Amino acid sequence: MSDATMIPAHPGEVTRERILRLADELFARHGYARVSMRAVAGAAGVTKPALYYYFRDKDALYEECMLVMQQRQASALRDAAEGAGSLGERLTAVAHALLTASAHHPIRVMSDITEHLPPDSRERLRQGFADSVVGPLAAFFTSAQERGEVRDAVTPELAAATLLGVCMSFLPAAADDPEALQVPRVQIDGPGSLDPDRAAGIVTDLVLRGVAGSPATSAR
Repeated sequence: MSDATMIPAHPGEVTRERILRLADELFARHGYARVSMRAVAGAAGVTKPALYYYFRDKDALYEECMLVMQQRQASALRDAAEGAGSLGERLTAVAHALLTASAHHPIRVMSDITEHLPPDSRERLRQGFADSVVGPLAAFFTSAQERGEVRDAVTPELAAATLLGVCMSFLPAAADDPEALQVPRVQIDGPGSLDPDRAAGIVTDLVLRGVAGSPATSAR
């Protein structure tokens, strides 16, 4: 690679962060396989050599996008979990953070990581997910359990997995291929709509109260 191709196309204008942001939007919309480095370069307004100046290949670019996403999720979850209020209010804030912190559907992400990335990248992202999402959620329920707000029989890890599973039903599939993920999605206000505030409230109600009616009703 010559010195000329190592120089960014628009120094001071198109930055590494801009490339990451636009690549992240493309990956979230289309998935790993349907996004080319040419498409990323075009969206960012740089030449392909300039793009490779920042990222050695598509695997490296995708992994970096996912790591940034995980950092964003971790920050949003920490802020929500540390808020004031009752367990229900705090849980609603945490659910809202899960629903809005990323445009990526977790099932598509897991599929793309498994199918396309090398083992070392898969392990880094697996650990990143554990640290940025599962860990903070388990810590949230551990704290609630210590306050007497969650039954001792419920492990924090199980509570975290339950919350993630319920939230997943409210996440939109890829905008360009809504059937691709084959994930049942809850419709709240009609086809194609998602109200994160209402969704977070419903998630909280399901996690805290389950699906049974009153004791008298459920015993019949």
